[in-house]
Amino acid sequence: MNISSLEISEKIEIVKLELSDDVAFYGLIEENRDFLSEYLSWVDSVYNQSSTKEYLQKKLQSGLSGAQWFKILYQGQVSGLFGIKSIKDNTAELGYWISSSVQGRGVVSGIIKNIMPYLRDHYRVRSVEFRCLEDNLPSIAVAKRFGAQHVKTIPIYYKGNRDIRKLVVYAVAL
Repeated sequence: MNISSLEISEKIEIVKLELSDDVAFYGLIEENRDFLSEYLSWVDSVYNQSSTKEYLQKKLQSGLSGAQWFKILYQGQVSGLFGIKSIKDNTAELGYWISSSVQGRGVVSGIIKNIMPYLRDHYRVRSVEFRCLEDNLPSIAVAKRFGAQHVKTIPIYYKGNRDIRKLVVYAVAL
């Protein structure tokens, strides 16, 4: 069972991602390039509409079990990307990024709060994982808000500019 859209609140909705969203996402990435590149290695590889379409296509055609990707709408405007990156061994990995203009408004927390019961009830997911760079304090705070605990660190993670940074994994049982 896949989600086509899910209303999170009066202001927040997630809608199934489509390749035709490339124009909106290219504009959003350009507006937030400095903000996003602080924590996301793929930002440098998305530099025009064509590379944005390739980025979205990789998400949509990842081939990973249970993968589903959504555009985040805040007050009707594309404001970020949310994904159930995969579901394996009853564990779902979630991934997301949002525009700096909507950060701190409960967007990601609202989505996760609504997605967790869906994952438990429809996919028999028993735990959720969050992966981010060790210095991505906003994402770590989101994971902790849901009771996630640090379960491991991947000591060598290469960011786009080749700085060596650690990737941390947080998990919470459902």
